[in-house]
Order: sequence, then structure tokens, then C-alpha cells
Amino acid sequence: MNNDKFLEIQNFAKMSSRGWDDLKDKNTYEYKKVIFPFGIRTVAVASERTKLLQASRGQSFGKDTISYEQFLINYQNDSKEFHDFDKLRILEIMKLNEDNLIKLDSKKCFYEYGFRSTSVMNFWKSFFSNVRGCDVVNPCVNASRDLGYETELIDLNYQTPNLKNVGLISAYHVLEHLSNPLECIQKTYNSIEKGCVFHVEIPIEPDGPRIRYGHLFPFHKNDLAEMMRSAGFKIIKVNDTPFQGGPEIERVTSIKE
Repeated sequence: MNNDKFLEIQNFAKMSSRGWDDLKDKNTYEYKKVIFPFGIRTVAVASERTKLLQASRGQSFGKDTISYEQFLINYQNDSKEFHDFDKLRILEIMKLNEDNLIKLDSKKCFYEYGFRSTSVMNFWKSFFSNVRGCDVVNPCVNASRDLGYETELIDLNYQTPNLKNVGLISAYHVLEHLSNPLECIQKTYNSIEKGCVFHVEIPIEPDGPRIRYGHLFPFHKNDLAEMMRSAGFKIIKVNDTPFQGGPEIERVTSIKE
């Protein structure tokens, strides 16, 4: 089994050595204009190639990865790092909870869209009864499972995970990787129970979609909040404060009432 996992990583490493150039060529993707309640956006159409594109921003698939066991060690070490941007987001949620603007239930589950590493799930393990997550990059899903996390391979362009008993969902720089984030937000709203909090951060890129980063949707300012409202969520807080040195962002905390 580990041999199969390593072969997959080796294939990613070969693409990585070329800089993923063929995948990052914006002229090789199909685009379409989509009408939203807040305006028209030109989006890149999701495909099998866009799934591979996500791996270009995945964990290390470098030539120095000599075995699956080595990859797992690298992945585990990376997941131990608690970055400033994660601290900023988690502190925001904790402050909203302390101020009773949201009410997190420790008996519920935390679910992370697009986890890539397990650092955020690892933090919430001490609060929630269970933590789960999904990602589109298979080696990261395999590695997280081998480290004991309950994760699943899901492409949010097409699928919605089972969100029963989930009290908090995070999606940090994930929705811009979807052709139609509003569709994902609506499916999320329809799948969760009342009281569930959805914490989302996206980059502001009105000149996009920025294919070189794997982004399929060009978020303008206020697009995210408008999507949340359109899906039925109540907006608790909108914040455009990035971590120090970070890109222009919009972060929205919302709840299903």
C-alpha cells in the first residue's frame, strides 16, 4: 500500500521538477461568464486538470522525497507548524465565542474544508469531540489518515461532505479554487444544522482568476459576504485584516439560524 502511495508522490515530484508549467498555463483552461446576484464573473471551469493544479500548492513533492515514510515525516513536521495566519483566524473565532456572538458546542465536530496540513485540526482537537476534514490532494489525505485523522478525498466543485453534528466549519483559501463558490456555500448551508458556524477566508483578486495559484474564481470585495447572505447564512462578522505581510483578503464569519 505504501508503495502505491509513494508512486503517486513520485508522479507529483516529476511535475514539480518542471515547475508545473503545463498546468499553470492560463491559456490551456476553459473559461465562462457566470451571472451572480452581485454581478458577472469570469471563472475557469473545473476539470481533472484543475484537480492536479491543486497539488502544485500541496506539501513537498520534491526530488528529495525518497520514500513514503520520508514524505510522512515531512508532512508531520509541516503540520506541527502553527502559522501566524492560523493564529489570527482561530483567535477571531475564539473572541467571537467569548463575546457570545457565536456559541461553539464542544460536543459537536469541527470540519475543515481543504485542510492540506493537519495543524488547524490538531488545534481544535482540544475543544471539539471530534475533528474531520477533506482535501482534493490524495497524498495529503493519505498522510493525514496515517497520522490518525478522519479525513476524506473530496472535490468541493462536485461533492459535499457529510456535515451531520458539525458545529464549526473552516474554509481558509479554499473557495477561490472552485468554479462556483456560491454553489458550494449553498450546499453547505443545506447540509448543516442550526447553530453551525462557517468561517471562511478568501483572497481579493478582481483581476483573476489567477490560474498559477490554482484559483478558478476571481473574488471581488464583498462577493463572499453576498454569497453567504444569498445562501441563507446570517453574517456575524466581516474582516479584511490579513496576517502581517499577507495578501488582500476578506474573512467572513456566518451562522445558520
